[in-house]
Amino acid sequence: ALHSKVGSREPVYQVLPTSREQNDVNAAHVAETVLGYYLYELGLRGGPLKDELILTFLICADAFLKIYWDPTAGRPLTLNGQRYKTGDIKACVRTPLSFGIDPTASSLDDALWAMEYTVRPVAEIKQRYPNAKVDKSEQDEVGNYQLRMKAYVDSRYIGPTSAMKDVAMVKEYYEAASSDYPDGRIIISCNSKIL
Repeated sequence: ALHSKVGSREPVYQVLPTSREQNDVNAAHVAETVLGYYLYELGLRGGPLKDELILTFLICADAFLKIYWDPTAGRPLTLNGQRYKTGDIKACVRTPLSFGIDPTASSLDDALWAMEYTVRPVAEIKQRYPNAKVDKSEQDEVGNYQLRMKAYVDSRYIGPTSAMKDVAMVKEYYEAASSDYPDGRIIISCNSKIL
């Protein structure tokens, strides 16, 4: 009952123009249209991603929606006889157990860094990072908690966490913009190896 009550009302998103100039007002309207399209495409207007987000929030009292660029997604493209993917925006839900922020920050906006920890099958890691050499590793405590939370949230997963074999912990470190790195930086590692 609580799940349906939380999910019954769609959140309203509004993009505010940066000024009253007509170009900025038009740009804000275009941004709202694009945002609405991607909310629909990513399944946040209804579907399994929205359900997972609501369930994770209800179980963990917090949930993170990660929106990212996936170069392996999108339509196939052939250029000079080689096949490529055009890439596309993807989204996934993360629990508070898989996300850590700078302990000196009072909010996410103030954080100098954040790190995401996710347990992934080794085959998936090798597909996404073909040049990396990744071996399966023992799951640490964070990974075990993640797998347990997945079992609670995802009704498709049945079985004990020990049933997950050939997995490894992927760590994504995000650093805010600084004088050394004006655009910020992202470092992705697995088993202490940079991917």
